[in-house]
Amino acid sequence: MKIFRKAVFLIFIFLVSFSCKKGNPQADSLLSEARSLYASGHFAEAKRTLDSIPKVAPKAFPQMNAGLALLDSIRYGENIQVITQSDSLLKLIDAKIEQQKRLFTYEINPKYQEKGNYIPKAYPNSLAGIGLRSGVEADGQLFLESVADRPIKHVAVKAAASGLQAETMAVTDDGANYRFQVEGKSVEVVHYSGKRENGVAAFIAANQAKNITITLKGKSPTSFALSAQARKGISDSYALSKLFAERNSVRFSFEKSKQLVKYLDQKRAKEMIRKAEKQVNR
Repeated sequence: MKIFRKAVFLIFIFLVSFSCKKGNPQADSLLSEARSLYASGHFAEAKRTLDSIPKVAPKAFPQMNAGLALLDSIRYGENIQVITQSDSLLKLIDAKIEQQKRLFTYEINPKYQEKGNYIPKAYPNSLAGIGLRSGVEADGQLFLESVADRPIKHVAVKAAASGLQAETMAVTDDGANYRFQVEGKSVEVVHYSGKRENGVAAFIAANQAKNITITLKGKSPTSFALSAQARKGISDSYALSKLFAERNSVRFSFEKSKQLVKYLDQKRAKEMIRKAEKQVNR
């Protein structure tokens, strides 16, 4: 009898030991931690915890499979959170944009333009003299325009302040480089937007309180001090364009998350149908 009990005890010990090895407590602990993090809304930490399971326990296939199922739930929660936050953020940004627009006049010529421009009230467009003006297109694209009332054939703008400087790219193509006659006077207008603007507006906005020297670069370079009104107008334009860009970024995240949630809903529905069919066929 004692021998029998001893044999049963040894078998029990062996089974418990084998079960522990098979269960993989490290992987179980990580999976449990990931579930807890998910339940508390710490989605990024939950994903990192799941990622560590195959590193700590490369053969913990049941836990890794369970982790894959949990990962879909984490992604779902993550994107629902983005949608909720984006919706609130968009309302705040829209309010800021409307407030900033009060500093502008919206101008459009229906005969020639499909979309208008927001022109800063601080420094409205003018073809008189030499200057640097700005505006924001209806879609939020910032632009600068350098103006010369004499034929200097300039193609770029350099802004300098306190030993620092920023410079646009050279613009030589038609459609952005205009030369024409107004009441017998030669007028040049060069348009800089996108990559061609090259951060000059941001530089002016950052140095708005300083004296800024503008140089129109070309065949006959000409320099002048940028007026306080022009600095204000360009800074206002830069601020409005940044708000438009921020709104576009949030909208992109919002729409992306909506699509991902839709995909995960469809995936869940298909999985439920598959399980139901499996039950029926048993």
